[in-house]
Order: sequence, then structure tokens, then C-alpha cells
Amino acid sequence: MTGKNHSFESKKKIGESSKGRNDGEKNFFFGKKHTEESKRKISISKKGKRVVCGEKHWNWKGGITPIQYSIRNSYKYRQWRSDVFTRDEFTCQNCGIKGGYLQAHHIKSFSDILEEYKIKTMQEALSYEELWNINNGITLCEKCHKVSGQKLGGG
Repeated sequence: MTGKNHSFESKKKIGESSKGRNDGEKNFFFGKKHTEESKRKISISKKGKRVVCGEKHWNWKGGITPIQYSIRNSYKYRQWRSDVFTRDEFTCQNCGIKGGYLQAHHIKSFSDILEEYKIKTMQEALSYEELWNINNGITLCEKCHKVSGQKLGGG
């Protein structure tokens, strides 16, 4: 099959035949348990091995997590999003759809704020109120957020 593609029908058959293969009773290990001897062997084989992280990890890039990721994964950012959603009653402020996959959009672009204030650290980000002001946020559905991003160039 090198260099060839499966037909749509073939892909469908492959997908249907593999559905549920590892679910519940179809799983080869369903209802079984490791013996104490197996557990001991597994334990011995894992001794001295540890998950490689930090500087020794193959994908280490010098400990530099882009500031955008740090901010967007912070408790304060999640709180800001929640406050924007609550204020807007979990409704897209553009099309009026309630619920679904909503996104909190910065009216003054998130990236513009980072650039304007030259924010480089999480400590600096926490001190700039404009990032956390709910009046600089609006609730949008995924579709409207994509449209606003194309018009405004980010957010």
C-alpha cells in the first residue's frame, strides 16, 4: 500500500471493524487482574526508570514557556473568562446563541496589550489591569469569534 490511498468504502469498513475493540467486554483484559507475581515483575522492571522532565527532556527549550500560554493557563485568566461569561449570561453578544462552545474575546486584543506594555513575565501580566478588566471582554460563540479575529486580526 506504500504510496496508495484506501478508498472511502475501505476506510469505512476499517473504521467499523475496529469500533469498540478495546471497550468493555471486547477488551482482551476485561474482567482480569494482574497476579501478585505480575505486579512484582512490573514493579521491578520500572525501578530506576523515571519520567524524564525538565532540562533532560528531549524537547527542552531552555525553560521558556511563551507568556501567552502561561497567562491563558493561569487561575486569574480562567476567572476573567468566567466573569465575562457570567456578565453576558453565557450568550454570544454577536449572534445571541446561548450556551454551546463560547469564547471570551478581548475587545482590545490580548496580543496588543502584551506588546504595548512589553509584558514578558507572569508577574508583569498580573499587574496590568487591562488584561483582567471584564469591560475589555465579550462573550462570543466559536463562529463569531473566528469572524472577529479575521476582521480585527486576533483577540
